Amino acid sequence: MKKISFVFVAFIFILSSVFNSSAAVSTKNIGGWKAGVSRIKITPKESMWLAGYANRTAPSEGKLHDIWAKAVALEDSTGNRAVIISTDLLGMTKALAGKIKSLIKERHHLSAGQILINSSHTHTGPVLNNALFDIYPLDENEKKKIADYTVWLEERIVSVVDKAFRSLKPVKIYSGNGVTRFQVNRRNNNVSALLSQSELKGPNDYAVPVIKIESKSGKVVAVLFGYACHPTTLDINYWSGDYPGFAQLEIEKNYKGATALFLQGTGADQNPLPRHSIALAQQYGKELSAAVDRVLNEEMSELSPVLTTAYSEVDLPFSDFPSEKKLREYAESEVDFIRRWAERMLAKLESNQSFITSYPYPLQVWKIGEQAIIAMGGEVVTNYSLKLKKIYGFNTFVFSYSNDVMAYIPSEEVLKEGGYEGEISQMVYGLPAPWKPDIEDIIFTEIEKLATKAGVEKVENSGSDGKLIAERYFSGFEKAHDTYNAISTASDGNIYYVLSSQAYDKGGQMYVYSPDSDSIAFVADLTDVCGEKDAKAISQGKSHVNFYERDGKLYFATHVGFYEMINGSECLPVNAPEGYKLYPGGHILSYDLATKQFDDLAIAPEGEGIITFTMDKERGHIYGITWPTGYFIHYNMNSGKLENLGAVSEKGEAGTPGDDYRVLCRSMFVDNKTGNVYYSTSEGNIFRYNPQMKKPEMMKDVNLRLDYFGKYSPDNPGNMGYNWRRIIWYEREGVAYGVHGNSGYLFRFDPRNSKIEIVDRITSEPSKKSGMFDQFSYGYLGFELGPDNQTLYYLTGGPIYIDGKRVKGVDEIAMGAAKGLENLHLVTYNIPKKEYIDHGPVFYKDGTRPTYVNSIAIDKKGNVYTLARYNHNGEEIEDLVKIGNPFTKN
Repeated sequence: MKKISFVFVAFIFILSSVFNSSAAVSTKNIGGWKAGVSRIKITPKESMWLAGYANRTAPSEGKLHDIWAKAVALEDSTGNRAVIISTDLLGMTKALAGKIKSLIKERHHLSAGQILINSSHTHTGPVLNNALFDIYPLDENEKKKIADYTVWLEERIVSVVDKAFRSLKPVKIYSGNGVTRFQVNRRNNNVSALLSQSELKGPNDYAVPVIKIESKSGKVVAVLFGYACHPTTLDINYWSGDYPGFAQLEIEKNYKGATALFLQGTGADQNPLPRHSIALAQQYGKELSAAVDRVLNEEMSELSPVLTTAYSEVDLPFSDFPSEKKLREYAESEVDFIRRWAERMLAKLESNQSFITSYPYPLQVWKIGEQAIIAMGGEVVTNYSLKLKKIYGFNTFVFSYSNDVMAYIPSEEVLKEGGYEGEISQMVYGLPAPWKPDIEDIIFTEIEKLATKAGVEKVENSGSDGKLIAERYFSGFEKAHDTYNAISTASDGNIYYVLSSQAYDKGGQMYVYSPDSDSIAFVADLTDVCGEKDAKAISQGKSHVNFYERDGKLYFATHVGFYEMINGSECLPVNAPEGYKLYPGGHILSYDLATKQFDDLAIAPEGEGIITFTMDKERGHIYGITWPTGYFIHYNMNSGKLENLGAVSEKGEAGTPGDDYRVLCRSMFVDNKTGNVYYSTSEGNIFRYNPQMKKPEMMKDVNLRLDYFGKYSPDNPGNMGYNWRRIIWYEREGVAYGVHGNSGYLFRFDPRNSKIEIVDRITSEPSKKSGMFDQFSYGYLGFELGPDNQTLYYLTGGPIYIDGKRVKGVDEIAMGAAKGLENLHLVTYNIPKKEYIDHGPVFYKDGTRPTYVNSIAIDKKGNVYTLARYNHNGEEIEDLVKIGNPFTKN
């Protein structure tokens, strides 16, 4: 157990310019991004040899279009800087990249890790100094042209960076992933038989990573995008950027004034097929630009203005060098570049020159807000990106051809298979031998170190076998009973929650948990803050609602926790315990985060508790539904007046089953634009209310009586009927997303157009596969929008399987919270990406299961909190439980 402080402490957050793995801190109050964008032509002014094909026999004859160097300078909210440089080049040598970085460091005080240089790998760009000399029959005049051009190129690239930093302006930055499929794995598909193939073999990575930089006025100023595929559509002797060049031109045509930068991915074993025509290069460029355009026109993730960078060079060892005998055999080869390479190696051998035994391989990890970027040197095969995305998330951007391009970087599998990428390509680059088989492990080990340094976390499920491990806390309340909804994250970063009491003489207890100090502090007894400490009335045993924050205050309501059994059901007491009065009614309260003071704003009518609650923060209105009758109440914060607008559906849960009983919805929402509040009924009707109305009105053109949800008898307890169980307003689309209790269907409700549509079934994978509905009689309440404001988190049930057989649950759903034993699963659903993930069942460290879960909160680091049952000192209690970020391995 963690050490707990019972003295409430005010936490003061001090903004710092030191960034670590917790890079996703809130920075709204300390400024935003700045970016500067620049471009410069790097088309050679004279005829030169083009890089990339060993079978070329002559230098360039002209240009198809200009080639470019482009730069985006970045500055985060604390002044931390970096620059991304894209070039229409085959690749840079370490000497050239080092010289450019050294000059940038002198002028802009950036480290090597803050400078990312990427080459598109176009095969219609110029040969650079000391690169690929064994491929071409270069005379001294051609070598001088190359040397002079390389010096000129250095100056051009440094100048484009200078201009980018001079043009820094406030911006917003977004990221997203697209897809296009013209890459073909060239190792596993026969080009000559391509037309007769009905399917292509992989591996492949079809992702199109996109970063959008937008001015404060909303104008697109830069688009960074990538793809993992060789730019080998063209083999002509004319300067061009190949398909990446055409894609950049197309994007810049579609977004006037914007600069498009292409970054090459791990496409060493991928070719655009078919190829060898200008029309195909244009087609692939348009396909890629269309993929980018689609991402730009969908909802992208806005990135927090926090930048972290990490860089290192790790020694990659070579295998054994060829013997002199083997070199002499190579020197007789009919392949020109192999013969020239062997002759150069023999000359070194004969002059007693030593061969290098390893290469200082460049690796780079950045985190731009929440976006992870991994940049690798050399020509990297696709296996690397696929494995890295499994480790760090499928939305991770992985680029190769970065900083310097020294050779192919094959996976262990490709090394074993040999071939061009595994062996012969070393000769093309002039290296003395192939890599040792363990380079893959060396690279992944180093990336892990850099990722930790940059704050990029793994997304593998914690624990083993797909299980999530939950940490339980003891807050100090020995009799804590089941709590529903009453947990939320506040603007101070802390988690506020209520532990319920089922005793008539003990109120619910409010606590605060600090993620930073990993400690809990007692806040208040709910009965005390309602002014009923000495009233000798049934206690304020619960809060049944989320906390809503406005102007530094948390608003919530209290509920009854002590029940009287009447006709076998838990009911609002009508007979008070001896010496006590009946329950006085739930209170609407506020809690000031700064002063730690409570205000008692109003009390529910007819001595009822408050079971459902929402708030119009902008206009100052609070709405609630009482229990058990289900009165709809409206509290005007401006006038301080509470109004009872009548029962929402028959007699609510105070009615007689089979007659006027109606289960009450546990969630409402406010349309922020109109100020309308919406709630549902077990019959499936949806009601709308605005303070200007006299009473709520039923919407006529839309309802929740959907076959997907199943068939229900609204006048009988034991299920949620057609009610939504939880619903959340999603501002970006102007709609609400809700979940139906028993079936676990996620739906989208557009109140302005009176439309409901099923989105997905977001119950657990085992439930989906078995087709079963949730055994929890009313479904789960743990449903909330995460800190990225686009991912829904849902705690739901799943069947338990032992030795392949499902553990038998209840045959018939019973009244109240009765349930068969289920696993608790954490599910996420990314709304813009339509991405459902069941992160697996949740267990405590001792292997037991959290149960009776009806609440959720997510902190800014993505950790998930709930209130769940566990055994404490031989007694079953309900208390705070923490589940680590499901996208990160604990």
